Amino acid sequence: MLEHGTGSKHVIGRVVAATAVLAGLIGVGPAPVGANAVNTCGVGGGSGTITRLGNAVFDDVNDNGIFDVTEVGIDGVTVELWIDVDSDGAFEPNGDDGSSPACSTTTSLGGFYLFYDVPKGEHFVAVPTAPAGTVSSTGSTDDQTTDNVDDGAPEAGYAAVSIAVDTTIVQPLGETAPGGASGDDETAADTLGAPHPDDESNLTIDFGFSAAACLGIGNRVWFDADNDGTFDGGESGIDGVSVQLFAADVGGQPIGSVLDSETTSDGGYYVFSCLDEGRYVAVVAASNFAGGGVLEGMRSATDGTAGTDQQDDGLDPSSPLDRVVGRAVDLVKGGQPTAEPDKPGGTPWAFDDPADDGVDTELDFGFTGLTLGNRVWNDTANPNGVHDVGEPGLSGVTVQLWTSDGTNPTGVTPIATTTTNGNGFYRFTSLAPGSYVVRVPAANFAAAAVLDGWISTAGNGVAPDPDTSTTDRDDNGDANGSDVDAPAITLAAGGEPTGETDLDGTGDSLPGDASANATVDFGFVDPTPIAPGTASLGDFVWIDANRNGVQDGGETPVPGVQMRLTDTNGVELAVTATSAGGIYSFNGLSAGTYVVCVRSTTLPSGMVATVPNQGGNDTLDSDFGATGCTDPVVLPANTSNTTVDLGLVTASVDLSIVKTGTWSATRNELTWTLAVRNDGSQSEPGSIVITDVLPAGLGTPVFTAPAGTACSFEPATRVVTCTTAASLAAGAGLTVTMVTPRTNAALCSVTNTANVRGTGIDANSVNNVSTTTVGALCSTSPAPNLPVTGTSVAIMVGLALLMTAGGWQLTRFAGRPAIARRRHSSNR
Repeated sequence: MLEHGTGSKHVIGRVVAATAVLAGLIGVGPAPVGANAVNTCGVGGGSGTITRLGNAVFDDVNDNGIFDVTEVGIDGVTVELWIDVDSDGAFEPNGDDGSSPACSTTTSLGGFYLFYDVPKGEHFVAVPTAPAGTVSSTGSTDDQTTDNVDDGAPEAGYAAVSIAVDTTIVQPLGETAPGGASGDDETAADTLGAPHPDDESNLTIDFGFSAAACLGIGNRVWFDADNDGTFDGGESGIDGVSVQLFAADVGGQPIGSVLDSETTSDGGYYVFSCLDEGRYVAVVAASNFAGGGVLEGMRSATDGTAGTDQQDDGLDPSSPLDRVVGRAVDLVKGGQPTAEPDKPGGTPWAFDDPADDGVDTELDFGFTGLTLGNRVWNDTANPNGVHDVGEPGLSGVTVQLWTSDGTNPTGVTPIATTTTNGNGFYRFTSLAPGSYVVRVPAANFAAAAVLDGWISTAGNGVAPDPDTSTTDRDDNGDANGSDVDAPAITLAAGGEPTGETDLDGTGDSLPGDASANATVDFGFVDPTPIAPGTASLGDFVWIDANRNGVQDGGETPVPGVQMRLTDTNGVELAVTATSAGGIYSFNGLSAGTYVVCVRSTTLPSGMVATVPNQGGNDTLDSDFGATGCTDPVVLPANTSNTTVDLGLVTASVDLSIVKTGTWSATRNELTWTLAVRNDGSQSEPGSIVITDVLPAGLGTPVFTAPAGTACSFEPATRVVTCTTAASLAAGAGLTVTMVTPRTNAALCSVTNTANVRGTGIDANSVNNVSTTTVGALCSTSPAPNLPVTGTSVAIMVGLALLMTAGGWQLTRFAGRPAIARRRHSSNR
């Protein structure tokens, strides 16, 4: 505690004297002299004789690890001194060695640095960041006894770190200036102004940096038709595949966020160029396998010979829709394979550094997979077992795939199950070669099911074997008890029919038609259709140019739009299409209640239903809601309702998302805000989905979301998904907040991206993505306590003198008897 005295004699003089003493002590003695004694700093004397550590950071032009006489030092480089707290010889920043260095300085006067007043023990000297455009020299890293030799190597995220330096032993003698000439390194004074012994000074800890290498990895993604893991003659590369680059851990797995992303082109080639030395892995992103992706329906080929060109290096994922991780590549200057037979040529693929030994173009990905489909349809117009023009597909029909012994299904359960889409198509993808049976199971024909009362069409006789008869659009279904099976089909890579005429979307296989069979069709007939009568329902589809929901003179009719008639349970009863004048009609209907829906895939691109029920005249308004269907329409017997019209407008929904993040060091967590708005002039017609992928190093998020919005987190993929239960009106917004703990103390910066999508057509997709970075996660760690030794002791003595000069007495300072003795001495 501090006690204030009653005497004030000579107070001013004592204050002046004490101030002078304190100023001298803060200076910690005269600055060392000599070429290397610049930008000094100390960390406290401790017990025993103090030690100095240095010496230079240099431009290793020839990258040989030696500070040659023709080379120069680099000024302005930060150098840190760390204490090996647990004396295990391992550099562990943000770990056992604390969260910050004991001391830091900057090179000057030719690249020199010096730490003095270094206590006894083991220490590391570290350069946290390399000079711009350089990396640590690749010359042999020496011990801490040979001068003018590079002693640093990259470690723990630092540009260069020395091995542990033991200051309890005799230090090297006779250090020299760069190039071997005698230097004055050992003539500098210590902190008390006395000459410093050579055996107490180690000025051999040098760091060389050379120009960063321009390294690269590639090479090709291809369709492995025979699934042998080898790129054979006649097989083709796959363009448009998204390939991502990650840093790799010791096990070869991706870590951290995506470093770069490329898309294959010019025959399936990709390349990541001008990379620093390090361990990398290329990944074929999972998005390639999603619906509409360039690798939809494909799977990774059989593994080839690792480290050999034109062989598959992709590790097979657990699921066909997972990303495919390649073989890890350790990039070092001059250490890559040369004369690879398959590498891209031409200007688009020129590396900044064309040296072959700096580029590994052996990282290839083969993909294979067979496809089987195709359609279930209503053979009503002409029940002849052939899918005639105008006969609609049947949606919602369950279809199963079974393995086969070549004749009959095998096993107790199907290997895959799907449901026909709005046009009646089904598809099984990522199949291995072998024999299969496609089945329309009995559950489809149960009471109130989609095919209740329907029968397999008989017009084609016995169903043809799809292995020997590959005619498209014919019925392949034979009734088998209560199930309807197609004959067994054997799939072989490259051996399937090509040029099928009845396809859904862009094609039946991506990318190889010869590895997809899209000829297995099923026709069905309803033997008890709606009883004929005089009632009808229709009428008109037009473009609502002024967006008022009313048919105005001069507005354009829309031909070719498919309209679906259903009952109130959604069971499809009939399908027709608008004429050249935009007219449609369902005729011969019995009295009942019906719903009319538009098949959205047949609408002009970018168009949706206009606002319904406007103007008060039901013959001129639009009757279709945001779901694409009308309200139930009651149709009396012997009537014609021609008021069920559909107006179309260009979509004006514009969803946007803005992602922000904040960091709390005290709680060790990040808070993310995902703000979504509809900036369009129309309401989003359905639910909204927000997705985000959290980087490794962050824990399970805790969500705060509006009522009706459900959020989830998938630990395996690290995908966050939030789905709203309702639509979003024009000009409205919503905000989701998630809090994620930082589980990796070495994670100092986080960058990731959020996406938003809606059910309708978005007029502007650019603002559907938002990326943010939260940095400085490591800079807010609390600073270590200053050791009460050396310089800090001197400062405390000066403070004691000042307080004594003012009449204060230091009567107790816990655990510091040395300070108390100095106080008593000054009082005598």
